Amino acid sequence: MLLIVLSAVLVPLSRALSQLTQELVARGAVEDAVKTVSGNDPDAIISRQSYLQGDTIRVTLVLATPVDPDTVSEAERGILRRTGREARMIVRRVAGEEELQMLREGLSVAQPQAPEDVESIRVELMARIRRPLEQLWPEESACLKDYRISFTDKAVIVTVLYEAEIPIDETTREVLAKGLQSQFGLGDVQLVLEGQVPPQE
Repeated sequence: MLLIVLSAVLVPLSRALSQLTQELVARGAVEDAVKTVSGNDPDAIISRQSYLQGDTIRVTLVLATPVDPDTVSEAERGILRRTGREARMIVRRVAGEEELQMLREGLSVAQPQAPEDVESIRVELMARIRRPLEQLWPEESACLKDYRISFTDKAVIVTVLYEAEIPIDETTREVLAKGLQSQFGLGDVQLVLEGQVPPQE
């Protein structure tokens, strides 16, 4: 019995840690690729966006310096070597000083720093869960107690624990699920609601 329980706990945990490790490797590979393309000059980067989900890693860069297609291709190959996944980097240079000034003025929100360790990723993932739950949770009919995240090979699973006299209805569950899918940028986020009746006083 103990072996069964340990297996039920350790197998999902191992998969989750493996997925987190892969994401860390991908983030590191993208970071190095961006440095290569930008000539290791942070001031040359006007904006950047990275998408690490799926079979292909996508990076969009806007630079203030000239773009060398061969350097971009080499950076893509570097990502492939380190992650085993195809990479697509879309890099362009701003047309001139006027566009450069407009872009810099429009970037009022700084790009978030990539998490550098498992704890940082855990905090980021839990924050992604917390935002839609705080915004969409039916506080008048259910008390949110806790939530956790787990992974399978193909899906992210969010389990929410709550107390309520009446179980949360399907419409509310769908609203919460769509909010979580939006936060993770994935269509396959499974929401599991585990409710119990509050203790009688």
